[in-house]
Amino acid sequence: MFFAAGFVCSGCSAEPSPEHDGGDDMSGGFVSSSFVELHSVFSSGMVVQRNAVLPVRGVNGTPGYPIRVVCSWMPDEHYDAMVGEDGTWCAEVPVHDAGGPYEIVVQGRNRVTLTDVMAGDVWLCAGQSNMQMMMTEIENADREILSATESDIRLFNIESRVQSEVPVDNIDAVWQSCNPNTVRKFSAAAYFFGKTLYHELDVPIGLINSSWGNTPCEVWTEREIVYSDEELKADADRLANNGSAQPNKAGYVYNAMVYPFTRFPIAGAIWYQGENNQSTAWRYGKLLSAMIEGWRADWNDDFPFIIAQICPRYRQYDYLTYYSNAVLRDQQRRVAENLDDVYVTVNDDIADLDDSHPKNKQDVGKRLAWTALSEYYGIPEYGDSLCPVVDKVTVSGNRVQVSYKNTGGVPLKTSDGNAPSCFEIAGADKVFYPAEEISIEGESVFASSTEVPSPVYVRAGWSYFKIQNLTNANGLPVSVFSTQDFPDTAEEPDSMQKN
Repeated sequence: MFFAAGFVCSGCSAEPSPEHDGGDDMSGGFVSSSFVELHSVFSSGMVVQRNAVLPVRGVNGTPGYPIRVVCSWMPDEHYDAMVGEDGTWCAEVPVHDAGGPYEIVVQGRNRVTLTDVMAGDVWLCAGQSNMQMMMTEIENADREILSATESDIRLFNIESRVQSEVPVDNIDAVWQSCNPNTVRKFSAAAYFFGKTLYHELDVPIGLINSSWGNTPCEVWTEREIVYSDEELKADADRLANNGSAQPNKAGYVYNAMVYPFTRFPIAGAIWYQGENNQSTAWRYGKLLSAMIEGWRADWNDDFPFIIAQICPRYRQYDYLTYYSNAVLRDQQRRVAENLDDVYVTVNDDIADLDDSHPKNKQDVGKRLAWTALSEYYGIPEYGDSLCPVVDKVTVSGNRVQVSYKNTGGVPLKTSDGNAPSCFEIAGADKVFYPAEEISIEGESVFASSTEVPSPVYVRAGWSYFKIQNLTNANGLPVSVFSTQDFPDTAEEPDSMQKN
């Protein structure tokens, strides 16, 4: 079910207002001495979430005076709000089906009119440099930019990246209609996600790009949540003392680049981050899960959350965690496995092993969108466009069966026609050996090793730079996985980048 009607904004008026002394509509003499200034997420050209309740909000008003809101999708209704002691106000306005363009008229001492407002689906697009990566930086950039003419895709691009010790309620950006000029500096992954949704759904799409390169997950998570867990607190304290010029304090980016949207209804969120958490990769799943649950609590909405898995690449540093890239990708998979309405897409096949920033963001965006179309919008034909992930592992004698889901009910295959690669098996001694006899049977892989007569653990794709050849029938790669619950005791041989 993809309606966002469960969103509730506390402290807002949600009913059509009774008449005030000045009259019952804008032209009928409504009188107020309060100046009207809207919250910064409201501007002409915006997209508001369909099938939801929209909290129209303002700041710097005169306490004790009314504000009136009229929206042209409900022209016979008006909604009044009283300015509070802090100068803020909020009126809740129902939004129904997708459509537009509409106007939102807000009346106080002055009148503010927002034009070209569309009702559709709004997605928050967050993360670090792979989400930030602009359209000008991708492969075939000129061609893709020139063809970006979907005017009903609306972009809210936070270019002035900011952080704050405390939550702030405004952001420096405005909504813009997508065209070759406005899309140039926009997130490429987010744009291709929105483009795919738009062409399939034929409804306006709003994309909020809130991304910042070289940022760890801690800075995107509320500080109170991070510091409520002793392990996460210890990691955050080490991070805060690392001397980095980039944001390194828990919650600081959340306060300035996520919090301002928490009372603005959205359809869901996409997330592309992880490279900066590789030293503490075994705890990334706990941290990311806490972040997701915190965001959902702030929105009062268990919206869908789709993770773009980071890519394999040669190791750049001596991380505190061995096999850190594989561990982190598997942690992303586990978060999707353990939390409801959280999903993961896999990007191993588009990796650039010498660069954390693959330039193929077209496929990244499409895979995120295909997942949304299948799992959130419930369009059955996209069921075979999901990236396969492990479903269950069973052991019979010396043979391991790894069963996958998201296969579309069609047998798995390999990209090169050879046996599945990169499978390893370990016994109770926790020493992994390459699987020797490997075969595909339907939606499962069977593997064994003469070195491991009694298998206990199995993993696949456990590497910085080795990429599995196993795919679904449409060629989408399977995710790395491991059943181990312990860290490796040595680093992967030959994994350090050589140039």
